[in-house]
Amino acid sequence: TDLSVFNCVGITEHVEIASNSLKRLNIGNDDISDATICETLKGCPKLEVFQADGCQKLVDTIVQSKSLTTLILDRSPCITLSVDTPNLKVLEISSCVRLKQCKNLTKCAGMREIRMKYVKWELRDRILKDFKSIGAADALLVTYSDDSNLKTLIENINCTTNN
Repeated sequence: TDLSVFNCVGITEHVEIASNSLKRLNIGNDDISDATICETLKGCPKLEVFQADGCQKLVDTIVQSKSLTTLILDRSPCITLSVDTPNLKVLEISSCVRLKQCKNLTKCAGMREIRMKYVKWELRDRILKDFKSIGAADALLVTYSDDSNLKTLIENINCTTNN
């Protein structure tokens, strides 16, 4: 089951979405808070794809889910993103210009693809370093775009570690 909630009048930061059958959820509302995201993920145990678009009250976002395979964060003022999703395969961060830190990415051992657009280069480098250090995947597809360079770089990173 899919659900998209965008710019709904009356949705406040205390709304919770709960469903045992929801697989895809797209949220785009200025009033959605970090607490709402956290509670929604707890209330949707089979959620595989989660997208937060333009959620202006996100600051220190914690994403915890055993079922989540794709996380998309777009146009958020979030400063810290903590990701504890062992089955996450795709992480997309776009136009999150205030984002300074991604935490717990080393817990995402199944990661296969990272897409970054308009992300600070220092953050991009830290994210890549995390994945290289843990050998999260045999190879990781990384895409990053930056309008100032008018280019998109695609990199296949060999993440295997030699012990």
